[in-house]
Formats: sequence, C-alpha cells, structure tokens
Amino acid sequence: MIKTLSRIKKFGVFGDYAKPAGINDFGAVNIIYGWNYSGKLTLSRLF
Repeated sequence: MIKTLSRIKKFGVFGDYAKPAGINDFGAVNIIYGWNYSGKLTLSRLF
C-alpha cells in the first residue's frame, strides 16, 4: 500500500513537487479532487 508521495519530478503537470511539512500520509480511503488540469488524472496514472 502506498502511504505517501514525498517527491514527483517531471511527470505531467508536476514539474517539481515535494511533500510540504505537516501533510498527513494517505489513509485507507482517499478522495482526490481539484480544478480541471490540476493533476488528478496524472496522479491516477502514477499509481
């Protein structure tokens, strides 16, 4: 099971993502939502 994403580089809209301090790890069920072109489909392709 994936618990966290600490870094994403050069993948879709994520040029250089680093996990900010204070963000919780993933739980058993997670909901990912956001504006169009914000990276939701890119995250699903990553998983």
